[in-house]
Amino acid sequence: MRLNYLNLDLFNKKKYKDVFTMEHKFGEINIFGNNCTLLIKHRNKYLIPSLDVEFPLKIDKEVIREAGFNVYHVAQLIKPIKAKQERVYTFRQMVDELTSFKHICPEQFKLYGIIALASLIQPIYIRISTESNFGKTQQFRILRALTNNVSIITPKTLARIEYELGNQTIVLNELRNLKSEQIREVEQFLANVCDRSPEYSKGTRGSQLHGTLDVYKTMGKSFIILYNLYGDDTDDKFFDKMFHKNVLDKVMPLKLEGALDLIQFNNLEVIEETAIEEFYVGIIRSIEYYKHNWKKELKEFEMPLIMLKGRHNITFNILAKFVNLYSESQKEFTEIIGQVLTAYNRYYAMLNPNQSLSQGSFGHTSFCPKTEEVEATAEAGTGATSSFNLTEDDLIAFVKEKGEYDEMEFIEKYGEDKLNKLLEKGDVYLLPNSKIKALE
Repeated sequence: MRLNYLNLDLFNKKKYKDVFTMEHKFGEINIFGNNCTLLIKHRNKYLIPSLDVEFPLKIDKEVIREAGFNVYHVAQLIKPIKAKQERVYTFRQMVDELTSFKHICPEQFKLYGIIALASLIQPIYIRISTESNFGKTQQFRILRALTNNVSIITPKTLARIEYELGNQTIVLNELRNLKSEQIREVEQFLANVCDRSPEYSKGTRGSQLHGTLDVYKTMGKSFIILYNLYGDDTDDKFFDKMFHKNVLDKVMPLKLEGALDLIQFNNLEVIEETAIEEFYVGIIRSIEYYKHNWKKELKEFEMPLIMLKGRHNITFNILAKFVNLYSESQKEFTEIIGQVLTAYNRYYAMLNPNQSLSQGSFGHTSFCPKTEEVEATAEAGTGATSSFNLTEDDLIAFVKEKGEYDEMEFIEKYGEDKLNKLLEKGDVYLLPNSKIKALE
């Protein structure tokens, strides 16, 4: 297990020893006639004479200044730290390393790895509901240790979120701890940044505090919102109960299943330093390569038109491109896309367990030519209780022949269990008008 916390922690401390990251940002202060970013490292206070600071960085030149009982290291020359671009590892190889842990549902965990890595390369706005022991922050913690460009927080206030906006990926791990008066402020914030606005202004509060209008660049940043599964109608702290349509329709939801096998973390060992450093540096350089060259790596896989709620389609289409980067064949690409849409369906099914799924999923189709004998047998059956042994290929062929098969008609003839199985496997998908369609 090369991506274990023991090695990652040692690597992070060594590589970023003289580097300032978002973790060192303490706040903003107006001092010595400037609006400055205040950093604290090893109990020393550093000032960057700007509020628009790009992390990570090094201070190459500084002067010491005093203000009252405080001593500040005022930066005069700073240097942003940029990783070299080099495709040491493919996107697939990096995802496989990120997801090399034992998991009850490895395919779900693999999909999660694609999302996590993609968030460092392109802006993704997504919310994911899982069991508590799924391993929600596992892959993001690994990426944070490697890049220092990922923030993972459980915020109580909007201000706590604002301080993390220097990172590429901001992971909000549960928002149920927000103070009640902060929920509407956070809602306005999410509605703004997840609308792909290039900037976010703190507005009058920032103006009163610093004598200026504080503006954060949010273009290109990813926001990943994580929380546990929906409990019941009294769970007023569940995301969909806390926030309204202006946020819900902009942040694509998924429900992922399974749990990490925690026993595998009991006996972690530090791996020989030189070899593991080369591996980590290779991943960092490869991430930087894909930030600038990912479009060149796309394969010519066929992608059918999918319509989801609100602006979910934007995130879905971005995610589909990274599924493309991961996949080795059209078949694998279509299967993983089917998993994404099944997870999307499951989310709404979790909220409305007594209703049919209104959103669709699709996947690869294995075509089985229909014969008159098979069709006659099917028509003679009695739906879910039919004694005829129809194969899944038979059912797919029936859907294909009709073009669009009415959902309720299908259930009456062949049973809801058969439909759900085809949907979960991605052999058919549901249109918004409750018609079933097979992928051509």
